[in-house]
Amino acid sequence: MANGNSHIEGTLIEHLLGQPLSPLLRANDPVLWMAELAWLNLLQPARPGEVTVLERQVIAAFAAVLLGDPACISHYRGVLMAQSPELAARIEAEALRAAGTAPFRLSPGTVRMVGTRLAEGLEQVARPARDTPGWSPEARAVLDSIVALVAFQARVVTGLRAVLGHTDADARRAA
Repeated sequence: MANGNSHIEGTLIEHLLGQPLSPLLRANDPVLWMAELAWLNLLQPARPGEVTVLERQVIAAFAAVLLGDPACISHYRGVLMAQSPELAARIEAEALRAAGTAPFRLSPGTVRMVGTRLAEGLEQVARPARDTPGWSPEARAVLDSIVALVAFQARVVTGLRAVLGHTDADARRAA
């Protein structure tokens, strides 16, 4: 797996699924490898540019909670907890609050913790129909791509669970 946090070898999709896929499927499915490359390029870039690796991890963790897939939440929480357990807990709490609140604004304590720029980015993820001050068009494209990737991962894993006969309870146990 890309980040080495699991006993399951292979792709991040397999890690999120909680089991390796058959060698035939893995070897012949470009979707798995394209998703893996997208994950590496978006979440672990060699040259992050204007969006730091930590900002990328925060956005991914926030998006995962909004999407609600237990495996994605667990994975991105773990990635962020390796950087800062306090930040991971705060971001998860804010995302849970964002899922049920309109209009959504981050708490002042979270804004102080993450800074105005990242706060604007998180609020954009929660309510996409607004401008994102402090984010250039290129940085905004990275933000949107991270959210799209996490949503794609959640959908692929959900589909694979259905094909393999896994239940929601299985997904929660695997997470």
